[in-house]
Amino acid sequence: MGKTIILTGGGTAGHCLPHLSILPYIKDSFDKIYYVGSEDGMERKLMADKFEYLPICTAKLKRELSLDNLMILPRLFKGVMDAEKILKKTKPDLVFSKGGYVGVPLILAAARRKIPVISHESDLSLGLANRLTAKKCQYVLTSFKKTADSLPNGVYTGPPLREMTAKKERSLSHFGLSGKKPILLVLGGSSGSLSINRAIIGLLPHLLPKYDIVHICGSKHTTGLKKDGYREVPFIEDMSLAYGAADLVISRAGSNTVFELLSLKKPTLFIPLSKKASRGDQILNANYFAALGLCKVMYEDGLELDLLKKIDLLFKDKDYLINKMNARPILNGNKKIGEILNKFS
Repeated sequence: MGKTIILTGGGTAGHCLPHLSILPYIKDSFDKIYYVGSEDGMERKLMADKFEYLPICTAKLKRELSLDNLMILPRLFKGVMDAEKILKKTKPDLVFSKGGYVGVPLILAAARRKIPVISHESDLSLGLANRLTAKKCQYVLTSFKKTADSLPNGVYTGPPLREMTAKKERSLSHFGLSGKKPILLVLGGSSGSLSINRAIIGLLPHLLPKYDIVHICGSKHTTGLKKDGYREVPFIEDMSLAYGAADLVISRAGSNTVFELLSLKKPTLFIPLSKKASRGDQILNANYFAALGLCKVMYEDGLELDLLKKIDLLFKDKDYLINKMNARPILNGNKKIGEILNKFS
């Protein structure tokens, strides 16, 4: 009888796209692979054409005061009931969650049915979803060894990393850039960053004489701005094209992006989400690698004053950063994660 796995996770691209990195290592071991996600979230847009997609009700905690938080428990209960129906229908041998609030109802329902659950935590500190469900899991796989060591069921695997194949020439052609000037890639996370976007656009008169810019601004933050040497991109699924073009990078510090940039030896200035907008996980990620000398970090409250100076310093120190990254290669966790999941096939 064939084996079945359900993949889940969402809320941001970082909680669902890593499944595509792992897929080549598990697709021959499971006859059926489903994806469970929210009814209308980002993961549905990214995963529905790649897997049989099964939607459930989800509940997200808002960090600011909001009446929506009063609906968390009713929505979570509805989500668990939706998940129960899916599990009864699909009869999976394993549930694998990449984190985020989207996976919580399914994990709770699977644990109640004694279905094995494995999760993966990308950040140095456990996210809320993984904190709530860690004890329900056979294993919590981690990108950082320190995180695994802090958990009784933690297993250090390294991060799932997408294969990046785009060459410089192809990337430059895709964006219509000559490559005569260094290419500065600007990333604001899968939803974009209004503060980074505003700072970069404000600095264009100073930046464009020195750099060509590929600016992935987020689909909600497009301006339609057109300038020589400046390319505004709402969202790009094939990140290898953006990475392939980049000589320097400004980026948020979501764990998946951090590990990808370090593995590709891209000199990067990380601008992590502040604690006002997050639990501080991006600050921990960025500072961990900055302490190793692998990247540079600045905080949002200094953007208007210091960003131009930081970008020029990044360019000045790029060879030093590349040498440091070459000396500390990033472990690609795809194979080990796949091996652990395949034990349940």
